[in-house]
Amino acid sequence: MRVLIGCIAILFSTIVNAQTISDDMKDDIHKLLDVTGALKIGEQMGSMISQQIIAAMNMQARNVPPEATAVVIEVVRGHISDFIQSDASVAGLTDIYAKHYSHEEIKDLIDFYNSPIGLKMMQEGPQIALESAQFGQTLFMQRVPQIQKDIQEKLQAAGLQPQPAPQPEAEAQ
Repeated sequence: MRVLIGCIAILFSTIVNAQTISDDMKDDIHKLLDVTGALKIGEQMGSMISQQIIAAMNMQARNVPPEATAVVIEVVRGHISDFIQSDASVAGLTDIYAKHYSHEEIKDLIDFYNSPIGLKMMQEGPQIALESAQFGQTLFMQRVPQIQKDIQEKLQAAGLQPQPAPQPEAEAQ
């Protein structure tokens, strides 16, 4: 009985929370999603995921024909785009934005993204994100040898990995 009451309470609180978003606020959140291109991110995600699938295909079989990679790109982009632009995704994003921003803040964000600096941010943002990711990866990769060494030493010290066999000394000639 307690479980049933708990489930009803959760359901009721979800319904109440969903009803607190006015139609005007929903409309403005949809405008914000449109202005920022948030729903078009599926194209970018589709490209990234497609490239990962293609890389895996190339590791499994050499000389994957370009036609096969084109099919992967088309299918993945289509599915992700459909998913992101679905009613369920838009409704979920609307709820998330409403949870974190007031209606006035949503309006302010729309104004910002329609301003010259907001437009520039959206225009330059993807390139900045790409360059930042590449920079971070390069910087991190410089640390990988030390990370591997530290992990090996700690595993050996904890007795979780055998100590390396001693190397025979070179004979003096």
